[in-house]
Amino acid sequence: MVEGTVLELIVGAVLPPVIDLINKYIKHSRVRYMVSIIVCLLLGTAFNYQNLDFTNILASGAIIFAAAQTTYKTYWNTSKLRAVVTK
Repeated sequence: MVEGTVLELIVGAVLPPVIDLINKYIKHSRVRYMVSIIVCLLLGTAFNYQNLDFTNILASGAIIFAAAQTTYKTYWNTSKLRAVVTK
């Protein structure tokens, strides 16, 4: 369980550039937010492919989402590399 949580945190930490690439052409901020939630839930499902329990999927997706949002707000939002990726 701990190993899976650490992997989820790592995936969430590297996810903001990927989500920015997906959201590159989406103008509305609420839709971009929903896309990021959906991506995190899909990854949560991938982490729990052997046990497709809704509670485990939701917990994994929430961990990934929290890590992605923390990384985005702390590092990626003000990064110079973000301007290159979203160009």
